[in-house]
Amino acid sequence: MIAHISTPADEPKTVARILAEIMERKVSPFPPGGPKAWMAWSANSDTEIETTARAIRRPLSF
Repeated sequence: MIAHISTPADEPKTVARILAEIMERKVSPFPPGGPKAWMAWSANSDTEIETTARAIRRPLSF
């Protein structure tokens, strides 16, 4: 089974490195996700977790 998960983070590269360490594999940039997107892979390559920069929410002004 292949699983793909996308998650926002304040520090995408750091989060991806930690996830890759937990899954005993590697981390790499993920250009399709944007300039700050990173992908963590599992040891058997069945799971990949994409980490992107969290969006900044601004209050609505009327």
